[in-house]
Amino acid sequence: MKRYEDMKQLSCGAVVSGCAAVFHGETTDDILRQAADHAREDHAMHEIPPAVAQEIRANIVDV
Repeated sequence: MKRYEDMKQLSCGAVVSGCAAVFHGETTDDILRQAADHAREDHAMHEIPPAVAQEIRANIVDV
């Protein structure tokens, strides 16, 4: 099992003010998949604009 210290994290609230969703994954791609699903289901974003994708990537941190 991976330790949290070896993982990445994204807090959606860093991109969408007021959103409490937090995603964890081993890779940036893991986080991006979770964020895309979340954006579609909870924020009615059927496509993520390039500027938002860039902001998402910029807010993924190692934990």
